[in-house]
Amino acid sequence: MHRQLLEIIAGGLSPTAAARLIRIDPDTALLWATQAGIAVARRPKLITAAIRAAVIAELRLGRPKAAISEKHGISEVSVTRVLLSVPGLREQRERCIADAKTMHARAKMSAIIAKAPGLSVKQVRTKLGKDYMWLYRHDRAGCRQSPTSCHRAHVTPRRASTGLPETGHLRQRYGERLKS
Repeated sequence: MHRQLLEIIAGGLSPTAAARLIRIDPDTALLWATQAGIAVARRPKLITAAIRAAVIAELRLGRPKAAISEKHGISEVSVTRVLLSVPGLREQRERCIADAKTMHARAKMSAIIAKAPGLSVKQVRTKLGKDYMWLYRHDRAGCRQSPTSCHRAHVTPRRASTGLPETGHLRQRYGERLKS
């Protein structure tokens, strides 16, 4: 079993994954790998204050959790715990991510309009795709300021349908009796 574990690790799997594969304890696999001279990267059991501060700073910038965990050698679960443990951090991160998406969609729309200024609104919408939907839902004011608006230039107001006929002609016919 010892030799089988080392062969699996040499094949590219981590000691923990290899341990799961041959159904032994991960700590045993780490011990055997270390005894065989294989360098094993261990994640810290506790997050130090410096790592925590760096993780918080990167979360504030809206960086992906996977990239943060890889950079600092901690699990994504640990990054999520930090995210949820700091009041207001989650909302701040979401705002930062939304702002970045908005800026990206605006830049894409500006590039499309600059490249072909004669496009119709429908053509711009089609070229923008999901970025158009993002702008429509999250940045209507920015959409309206663009040379080619995300909205129709003229929208005819709809009447609420009650299923009853219009009363204008009835008022003329029956006069004051309908004014009650």
